[in-house]
Amino acid sequence: MDAARHRLGSGMSRPVLEIRDVHKSYGTTQVLTGVDLTVRSGEVLCLIGPSGAGKSTLLRLINHLEQPDRGLIRLDGETVGYQERERRGRNELIELRENDLAAQRARIGMVFQHFNLFSHKTALENVTLGPLTVHKTAPAVAEEQALRLLERVGLGHRLHAYPGSLSGGEQQRVSIARALAMRPALLLFDEPTSALDPERVGEVLAVMRDLAADGMTMVVVTHEFGFAREAGDTAAFMDAGRIVEVGPCAQVLTSPTHARTRAFLDVEVRPVLGSSLTTKPTMKEAPA
Repeated sequence: MDAARHRLGSGMSRPVLEIRDVHKSYGTTQVLTGVDLTVRSGEVLCLIGPSGAGKSTLLRLINHLEQPDRGLIRLDGETVGYQERERRGRNELIELRENDLAAQRARIGMVFQHFNLFSHKTALENVTLGPLTVHKTAPAVAEEQALRLLERVGLGHRLHAYPGSLSGGEQQRVSIARALAMRPALLLFDEPTSALDPERVGEVLAVMRDLAADGMTMVVVTHEFGFAREAGDTAAFMDAGRIVEVGPCAQVLTSPTHARTRAFLDVEVRPVLGSSLTTKPTMKEAPA
């Protein structure tokens, strides 16, 4: 936890991800309502909250797998999915062409719940595919990089294994190596341990802790509250498509200021982190 605080230093690191007034609905169902967040270089933001709060939808918007109905998302100051142009004194958004969008997405790594590996390709081939096709990396260079990354996630001995012969934890570690191979500015995790057997969770969280310690900028949707308190910098509690509370992970997880956050954590966190959760507000409650 102290190491996590040290990564952000005085708070003067540059913003990598800026989310401003983002709204998203599907038909008459409002999924996100006015979401605002900033993630700085080297920061680990943990998104927590009940199922259906909009956490996974927010990740898909960040990677432009979905389009916001309103609001903007910026990566290193560049609008995700769009080009901004001024016309007749007003800013308008022009959707990026597919090639430009692919290049932008390559800067945002995504690790899904269910691995999404190509079943007919080996671990090594899954990791080299992105650099070869998107970055046009020379095959020898792509393979050397993939070897290093698979070693880094503890799979140097499984280079030529196909996904069907790998455990869930091993598949997820290949997925992480594949995302890292694109040299992303930002890495997104969508409940990366939710599909794993309990004995495989630790090996994936260990890799994520190492990435956090190395200064990787990350947004993690998670119910692994021990990981959030240990490796996270900031926690954002979401409910009903809104950001209810944001603050340092240790503070939000053990001394939340909002009644809705406390109600959720009383059920979800107390069994994991023990009785350290404060049930009384420590400051004036924020509006929902």
